[in-house]
Parts: sequence; C-alpha cells; structure tokens
Amino acid sequence: DFYCMTLRLIIEIDGPGSHNSKVEQDKIRQERLEARGLRVIRFFDADVRSNIFGVIESIKSEILRLTKISRPALRGTPSFQKREYSPPPFIKEE
Repeated sequence: DFYCMTLRLIIEIDGPGSHNSKVEQDKIRQERLEARGLRVIRFFDADVRSNIFGVIESIKSEILRLTKISRPALRGTPSFQKREYSPPPFIKEE
C-alpha cells in the first residue's frame, strides 16, 4: 500500500487471502479516509501481478485527474500552499 501526501492519494493492493476477511473493515476505513478528503484507489493483487501496465495506466490517469483539480479545492493541503506541484517525469502533460 502507498500514500502520496501531496496528492492526498492512497493506493491499496488487496491480496487474496488476508483481504477476504477484512472487506467490511476496509470499507469503513476507506469511508473515513474519503471523509477526510483523501482519494483511495484499489487494485487486486492478481491484477498487479498479471496486468501491471493496466494498473500503472490507472494510477497515471488518477494522478493526472488529481493534478487538474483547481487550487481553491486544495487550500487545506499545506504542501500545495508551499510549492507548485509538478508531475513525475513519466507523466506527459496534455
């Protein structure tokens, strides 16, 4: 799992064995995180293993979407107040 404070983005990878018993806990946790203005995206472990390029494209699309949010929506995020965000080099600006 991964968290990017600048984008307020959480990437969750749900494994086959351990996740099945935590579905309801994860749902509650995700609702709480989203209520705090964080964005949670989830991928199954099997997708990461068998379709890594699709997963990467999904993450890149979400990063591009989040970087297009207007600045007033980000006022509560100190990292955006201090410096301008520039996407990682693998992302092409359109």
